[in-house]
Amino acid sequence: MVYLIAPNLAAVLLIILGTAGLFFPKTIAAFVGIQPIEPEGISEIRSTLGTFFLGLGTACLWLQSTDAFVVLGIASLGAATVRLMSSFIDRSVSIKISVALSQKPYSVFCFCLVGDWVKPLHLRPKRLRRNPTKYQ
Repeated sequence: MVYLIAPNLAAVLLIILGTAGLFFPKTIAAFVGIQPIEPEGISEIRSTLGTFFLGLGTACLWLQSTDAFVVLGIASLGAATVRLMSSFIDRSVSIKISVALSQKPYSVFCFCLVGDWVKPLHLRPKRLRRNPTKYQ
């Protein structure tokens, strides 16, 4: 049952983050350490840190597709990996980055939890079960 609730909860959290980016772009920009110097910068923050996350989370909730959740989990894993490498390369280790990195494994776990490879065997679709007698 957890494998059904956790990805949806992570998608709701992504929607909340996207909504914050859409309606409070300056606050989100300050939190992530960027500063828009033109009105186009605010627009970019709204679209990149706002509606993009809002759309991804909404799509996952609406579609309820294993593939959509897993793709989002893989993207979160990529973002966490790059953020970790970048924090050491750029020497920018801080509390904010630590919080963001501690949140990413949760997202990856929740989104990928719906993938058939982590479900108990009796819950997997029959097409993914191994049948050793089939190939002999």
